[in-house]
Amino acid sequence: MPPLPERPPLPDLDAVGDDGVAFTYGRRWDDGPADDAYSHVSHPERFAGLHDVGRALVAHVVDTYEVEATPVDRLGPPGGDGQRLVEGWRLSPGPRRGSLTIGLSDFPGVLTATGSAVTEGFPACGCDACDESAEATAERLEDAVARAVRGWPRRSVGEAGRAS
Repeated sequence: MPPLPERPPLPDLDAVGDDGVAFTYGRRWDDGPADDAYSHVSHPERFAGLHDVGRALVAHVVDTYEVEATPVDRLGPPGGDGQRLVEGWRLSPGPRRGSLTIGLSDFPGVLTATGSAVTEGFPACGCDACDESAEATAERLEDAVARAVRGWPRRSVGEAGRAS
């Protein structure tokens, strides 16, 4: 997949731990996380910009590949309960090719599914122990979408689709 022309900006977050010490996500722990960090989520707002990255990826795939974008409100097998989405799209490149669903969760974050079997979350967890940064998470999301659309037919020059 050609790279995004420009990734939407991710918020800068000056995070402060319970101990009053400032830190940067992705480099928080020198000696490993405290046991209670696994059950605590601080600053989930650091992932809010991933919604913009998800929307940009959908628009980029629709503009680059021959796909149909269908709005969805759940992620999971058709007819099942699935994960409720704030906003979502099933991108279908046609028969005999798996679809890709990109959904925005209320965590905030992005969920992807290829076909109806594989689901990935961005962030993968979000707890303090995992120490995920929005930047690294956006890179993982872009890589996952690029893998999913590899081999899809490209649009002709001048032909463009639209995400609903």
